[in-house]
Formats: sequence, structure tokens, C-alpha cells
Amino acid sequence: MVRDAGYEKLRLVRIVRNIAVLTAVGIDQKGNRRILVVSIKLNVTELRWRKILGGLVHQGISGAEYIATDDHPRLKASRRAVFTGSILQRSLTTFYGEYGRLFASNIGSRS
Repeated sequence: MVRDAGYEKLRLVRIVRNIAVLTAVGIDQKGNRRILVVSIKLNVTELRWRKILGGLVHQGISGAEYIATDDHPRLKASRRAVFTGSILQRSLTTFYGEYGRLFASNIGSRS
């Protein structure tokens, strides 16, 4: 399962607000991706992720072996609460972003 949250702009009654778009994508045994849930909220909290993951379990989705997500405490806590046996794998976007900045700063300090 891959989880992600991003912020988008939304106009509500002539006011532009930032909203959180929470998504969970499953990958079946054949390697096909399936959108499991898309949820729009005003912010991201651990409780919201717990409700989303709990809803997936209630629908019969279980056995998530790996969950790829950002290295964020709220996401990690909700995973531990609902999918206790799953392994956390940091998303490549986060990994490359963090280590790319570290790599670039090390190269820059050598010159």
C-alpha cells in the first residue's frame, strides 16, 4: 500500500483555502495498482489516517505487508495502530529529496 497526502488549493464561497488530499493505493499480487481511497480534508491528522485505514479494513482489505509513506510521525502512528504487522518503507520521493539535498551540500562543500 502506498499512502500520500498533498495540499491543493480549493475555492469555497469565494475564499481560496488549502485542503489536504489523502490517497491510498494498493498493489495486488500481479503488480496492478488500485486506488483504494481518496479523501479530501482541511488538514492531515493521525486520527484521519486511522479512520481511512480502519475503513479499508472494514471493507475487507487486509494483509498489507509493506506500507510506503513519508517519514511522518502521524502516518507512522496510524500504520502501527491499524496494520500492526506491516513493514514501513519510506517513499522514494522523500528518500531522494532528503538524501539529494545532503549529497548536493556535500559536493558543494568540496569545491
